Amino acid sequence: MKGSMIDYFFIIVLVLIFGIFILVGTYIKDAIFPQLSTALNDVGATAALNTVSNEFSIFDEIFLFFFIAMSTVPIVFAFLIPTHPVLIFVNIILLIIYILIVPTISNVMQQFWSSAPFTQYATGGTGSTTFVIMTSVFQYLPIIACGFSFILMIVLFAKSEGRGA
Repeated sequence: MKGSMIDYFFIIVLVLIFGIFILVGTYIKDAIFPQLSTALNDVGATAALNTVSNEFSIFDEIFLFFFIAMSTVPIVFAFLIPTHPVLIFVNIILLIIYILIVPTISNVMQQFWSSAPFTQYATGGTGSTTFVIMTSVFQYLPIIACGFSFILMIVLFAKSEGRGA
């Protein structure tokens, strides 16, 4: 069912996986590119690798776009489905479960940030790429996720049925 609270459970896991994928990819890039640059021993290849390495910070903005897009899709679909007011109790129960799960997901990513190879990519890190937006999103993930959840519930249960007078 699209446009329900259940969608946010899947979205939060996808956001976590995407964030971990970006961090691991950046770590691999930082581990491979220097050796690859010296192994190729070509000025053009080194310049191309440096350009790719410098532009890797765009994944911070891509993550923000992915997070906002994935979080607003259920809200848009909530306009399209009919909802009976009795289901508000089910959604409140799902919201409580969601509020209990989201801080755990946020803590998983915070633990990931604080592990040895990835601390350099956090906001105050010294790595070639620091993910300021992604660090902030995961730091405030419970608040942001609850905000999107409340908006979804408002859209689900406050829309008119369009039956006329």
